[in-house]
Amino acid sequence: MLSLLSVPFASRRVPFLAAALPQRPVFQSPSLTRSFLSSVFRAESSLAASEDRTSVADEFLSNPKSRSRKSDDTDASKSTQKGKRAKAAAKAERTVIPRGVKIPSFGPSAFTHFLANYYDTDHPKLTSETMILRSKEAAAAWAALPAYEKQKISAEARELRAKAREERAAFIASLDPGILKEINRRRVTKGKTRLIVHRENGNALKQPLNSYFMFAQEYRERHPEVQHEPAGEVSKKVAEEWRSMSDAEKEPWAARAKEALAEWHAAKERLRQDAVV
Repeated sequence: MLSLLSVPFASRRVPFLAAALPQRPVFQSPSLTRSFLSSVFRAESSLAASEDRTSVADEFLSNPKSRSRKSDDTDASKSTQKGKRAKAAAKAERTVIPRGVKIPSFGPSAFTHFLANYYDTDHPKLTSETMILRSKEAAAAWAALPAYEKQKISAEARELRAKAREERAAFIASLDPGILKEINRRRVTKGKTRLIVHRENGNALKQPLNSYFMFAQEYRERHPEVQHEPAGEVSKKVAEEWRSMSDAEKEPWAARAKEALAEWHAAKERLRQDAVV
């Protein structure tokens, strides 16, 4: 049994006690011994924890880099939280676009106009499985058309495009500014151009195209395969074909350009007279 006198520091603190007392076994309660040792161990643990805290505090005070690193981490965390809150607030303020809002297209080209009629007449029930095959057949049929048929289809497509552009401009002008802003934000995110509301200005009349540029415009409509080619290469092809044509072959575009220019001058004169009055 462990005796109180057998503890080393106890015998050193009172050395005379061991010689004065008779050498006989001392009754010692096990519970008292365990409680005493537990108190000693707790004191040592508390002392070790206190030393650890002191070393951490000393390191914090002696190392300014650790303080700056912790402050930087705190600032970064705060800025991240602020950024998230700002994004959430901006998202909440965005205008909701109604489901029925759909921007009208610019209208069909000559080939797409022919393609739509080709599908409607020869293939009323077109499925996704036969889309590729029918498109190849339509391209072959378009290439086999004579020139006068292509010119007729191109004229119809021009009328449809002019009407579609007017409807598109009117639709964009009728949109709520908040909805238009949200639509433009989404278009820019997808890499598309913004929608611009063109205000009517009677004093700003657009000069019509000349015969060559009218021919170039129709060339691109008659040859939809050049849409994926560089603009410079397409311009070379247009110029080569235009130079190879005779004056009689160029006459339709020259007459149309002359008529459009006369209408433009007449419109300018009317505007000038209205301004004088």
